[in-house]
Amino acid sequence: MKNIKLFNAEKYQSDSYQKVSENVYKVTSSIDNKFKPVNDSEILNATDWIRENGIDTLIYNDIKYIKINGNVFKQEISEDNYYVISLSFEQEPEFNENANNKTISQYPLEDILDKFNVYISDEYKELNNSDSSTCYLEFASSSMEDIENLKSIIGKHVYNKEENGVIKLIIE
Repeated sequence: MKNIKLFNAEKYQSDSYQKVSENVYKVTSSIDNKFKPVNDSEILNATDWIRENGIDTLIYNDIKYIKINGNVFKQEISEDNYYVISLSFEQEPEFNENANNKTISQYPLEDILDKFNVYISDEYKELNNSDSSTCYLEFASSSMEDIENLKSIIGKHVYNKEENGVIKLIIE
């Protein structure tokens, strides 16, 4: 991988992304698919239950409750925060990487993911669908520090090299 640069995707201008440092964004998404049993007489005796899709539903103090077979469940909503950064880079066939962006090589990408404790959160399929040598990926982590550490590869040459029978990630 060479010519590693920051890529400022248009999607980062939406309300779903909060800029927290240079080209690093915080993403917050609500996860609301868990329900816990409730035994609260005020909720059980509430009179303003509404029938939705065959399930009795109640919104009380901004919390959603459902009633199934006389049992009441409280919806659990949790926040899932993570940080993202997008990079562009060129693959290098001379280092056993693919020649275009239609297929991004597993290595050294997998070793970068491991070293910096990040994962791919967007593959930018609309951009990585040509014969261009430039690839685009969004990297994510629940740790801001991991994303900041990943920024250290910007402008560097990153590749795998075999040394004494062991494949090593080289960043120069």
